[in-house]
Amino acid sequence: MLMRVLFSNVQRASIFLSTALLLSCSTSQPLLHEEIVQKALPGVLIPPKFIGDDSGFVPQTPTDWLEQLQDPELKTLIDEALGSSPDMRAFAARIEQSEAMVQAINSSFYPSVGATAKEGAKLGLGGSGTSGFYVGAGWEVDLWGRVRAQNESARKSAQAIVFEQESAQLSLIANLTKTLWTARSLSMQLLITQDIAQSSLALLQYVKHRQRIGIASRNEVQIAQANLALAQEAVENARSSYQKTLMAMDMLVGRYPVGTALKSQALPGIPKAYAKGLPSELLERRPDILAAALRLDAARLNIDEAKTARLPKISLSAGFGLIKSSVFVLSTSAANPSLGIGLDVPLFTAGALDQKVKMREAEMDLAYANYAKIGLAAFNEVETALLLEKNWRVRSAELEKAYAIQVLQLSSLEKEQKIGRIDGRAIEQQKATVLGALSKLEQSKLEILVQRINVYLALGGPVQIIEKEKK
Repeated sequence: MLMRVLFSNVQRASIFLSTALLLSCSTSQPLLHEEIVQKALPGVLIPPKFIGDDSGFVPQTPTDWLEQLQDPELKTLIDEALGSSPDMRAFAARIEQSEAMVQAINSSFYPSVGATAKEGAKLGLGGSGTSGFYVGAGWEVDLWGRVRAQNESARKSAQAIVFEQESAQLSLIANLTKTLWTARSLSMQLLITQDIAQSSLALLQYVKHRQRIGIASRNEVQIAQANLALAQEAVENARSSYQKTLMAMDMLVGRYPVGTALKSQALPGIPKAYAKGLPSELLERRPDILAAALRLDAARLNIDEAKTARLPKISLSAGFGLIKSSVFVLSTSAANPSLGIGLDVPLFTAGALDQKVKMREAEMDLAYANYAKIGLAAFNEVETALLLEKNWRVRSAELEKAYAIQVLQLSSLEKEQKIGRIDGRAIEQQKATVLGALSKLEQSKLEILVQRINVYLALGGPVQIIEKEKK
């Protein structure tokens, strides 16, 4: 008798489930890259090459640009920063959190099993007179793809966090590189300001000597003293800037900001020219844009989940239990196998489910807007960095010429001093002029390097480093 009942229930459940599966629907199709770009940037005409590039081909980040720089100190600092930076640890925790969420949602694909047991005394105060156990299993049939949509959305969001971590890594690498080079440049600037201060001191001594012999006025001495004071202030300003930059580098690496001394003071040479690439490829390469695309796809799946929440939910259940009852002198026991199908139909929710769909659709519109914002910012970052690098190259060439002329002028004045045509005042003044030209030239070299790093970062950064970290 028991087996006939179970068999009959299984037959009815199979027929009902087969019919439901035939009527079921799957999640919507993933968004294609071209579709995303068209909807997010409908009025944006992406040019065949970057406007700021006039070399006949367009730039693309070399995957080994850190190796091209041949800077062991930089590589050591990057390795240390990626391992100890608070930002990187925070992203690692976010990734673990998102992966755990995906696994938790995955459990919805499997039946849940539970057991309960009870031992009761005889009927009376504090006693129910019953005892027994029950083991049951339940499973929601993902008929309309609700659980699948929820799972896929969580997985897309987890992947987005991974790309956001990569974007943060690129920013950290770029900022650390620029900070290190700025510190090296400031160390050179400090030496230059110290030399200028020495020339200002020597010039003051010349003027005081001329005053003692009656050929210089008190006004000339005061002007020389003021120039020395300004030169000494510039030294202190350069020293402070250098120390603050070292402290900032400590913070980026994840150290206490003590201003750790540099191992090298030399700036690298200008890296090689860019490899060939296309502006449209930027939207398929940058980690932050890839993360935005994944967030957009997750929003699509959230809409699917919200829509399927308006449809009936079907669940299967099965269980087995044994109940014993003891009431006064009566005593009974019975096994209780069960198999059932549940149907949950949302008949009236006062429009809550429809409004949730609208909310999810608004979130997708927001995701499209965010993608467009990030994409346009990426194009602007590339074009700006290309423009500034080109501008600084032109300026640096002019500063190189000016510095060379000032050096020749100093050499000429030194020859005139040897034959007694001029005294040391003109020499010290010219030394200060040469040092000022050198300061501007060194600053221009730093700016070229900084803009090159900005180009690499805007184009997607050193992919090779990211791949190594992922392994």
